[in-house]
Amino acid sequence: MQSHSSGARSRAALAACERFIGEAIAYVRSRPEGCRSDYLDDRTPGMEEYAADAVEDIRGALARALMEFDPFRAAVVFERSTPYLQADVGLVRLMERIIPAFEAGLSGGDYHAAAAGDMEAELRSRSQFASRQVDLWRESFPRPYA
Repeated sequence: MQSHSSGARSRAALAACERFIGEAIAYVRSRPEGCRSDYLDDRTPGMEEYAADAVEDIRGALARALMEFDPFRAAVVFERSTPYLQADVGLVRLMERIIPAFEAGLSGGDYHAAAAGDMEAELRSRSQFASRQVDLWRESFPRPYA
């Protein structure tokens, strides 16, 4: 079970992937042949699925990288999570731009409330007793409550 803040960060990372995926794909494409997936730009008929998988690999790696607070660690996570990628210092520079921009966007979203709702739903699903205790706790507060 994730903590409240890591659950919120995870939700925010998934939401932010679309914001940063273009830069991540451009970086991977900038790597020379042999240092990245050959499928990323493969336009051979019948190979479209592999190209789409390569993009999804990058999206997943970016989501995992955004969970890190440090740009260097984020770069390491991204490199390890992207098949066939052999990164250079350019990836660290990219993460030095992406991580602060991602952090700045965290305060604007309602990710903590959504993560708290997920945690409550998980707790309620574990037992009827726990669910009833949450109901009793909520009833003890004057309405409206968050």
